[in-house]
Amino acid sequence: MLNTRARVLGLMIAIGSGFMVSPRVDALELKASAPETYIVERGDTLWDIASIYLKEAWLWPQIWAVNPEIANPHLIYPGDRLSLIMIDGQPRLSLDRGNGKREIKSGVTKLSPKIRKNDKTGAIQAIALDDVAAWFERTRVIDRSSLDEAPYIVAGIDGQRLLKPGDEFYGQGVFDRSVSTYGIYELGQAYRDPETRTNLGVEIIQVGTARVVDRDGELTLLRITESSQAVSPGDRLLVTDSQLLDPSFFPKPPAQEISGSVIGLGNERSIAGLNATIVINRGGLDDVVPGTLLEIAKSGVVTQDPITGRSLQLPSRAVGLALVYQGVDQVSYALILESSAEVSLGDIVRSPQ
Repeated sequence: MLNTRARVLGLMIAIGSGFMVSPRVDALELKASAPETYIVERGDTLWDIASIYLKEAWLWPQIWAVNPEIANPHLIYPGDRLSLIMIDGQPRLSLDRGNGKREIKSGVTKLSPKIRKNDKTGAIQAIALDDVAAWFERTRVIDRSSLDEAPYIVAGIDGQRLLKPGDEFYGQGVFDRSVSTYGIYELGQAYRDPETRTNLGVEIIQVGTARVVDRDGELTLLRITESSQAVSPGDRLLVTDSQLLDPSFFPKPPAQEISGSVIGLGNERSIAGLNATIVINRGGLDDVVPGTLLEIAKSGVVTQDPITGRSLQLPSRAVGLALVYQGVDQVSYALILESSAEVSLGDIVRSPQ
């Protein structure tokens, strides 16, 4: 198809709904196997489709051609047809919006166009975040002082040490009188910056919820309304932080050069791979926000020059990509989107090279 698989340069274009302009000028390279047409299937994500066409999937907005004749062209639905075309010498993907009815003649799939309502119902996600949904809802990072100041469970009303839904217990600490329901949290990992050793925060994991029964007296009486595991004395009681996982953003590199480290692996793994969660020591203070795409790299090993005998450190090598989906000031959680090697503590995270 008219040299559409040649390497070309293009600027990132803004197309809304989570797509943002990048100040970078990147090389846009189509895969040799990129199809001239593609019918979107149920279960596809924008990242999947971008990976079909591009060697660097995050450059998707550069190839996406907005069709003003289509209601909300930024959303893609199962049954839509994408066509690879040339616009001003640049490869672009054009969208034909259909109703899923296909007509096949001489091996060519045709789709009858049909305008859809302008809503997100049924639109494919940018990224498949099912693997992190449960983790996202239960886990967050707070500063140590906030944890130490939070109320905690003393014991069950009869001194029980293992508690379950329906059990009542006494809580100690300062409770907000305007709040009747609390999350029950157990302590996870404490995170430090690997270079400065600065405390970055403490991970807490929600294991249940409890409702206040009686506030009279020195201790507060609560009842467990639900739990995912046994609740124990010492577990902390905090106001639940309602977190919404937005599947509509598309990965974009950071606006400035970023370099950090993997400081944690989700679910207490010793190594992590594709679709696993990692914790990094960069967050909102570094302009690392949900949707930020980072490269994962392994540090080069130190070897000996065979001629001079001097120690020589080999260059780092990229082994994958990770998408930030949750974060605070100095810590973020990220999902591994691509991986050619196991990810370990201490691995580098940085702006895509």
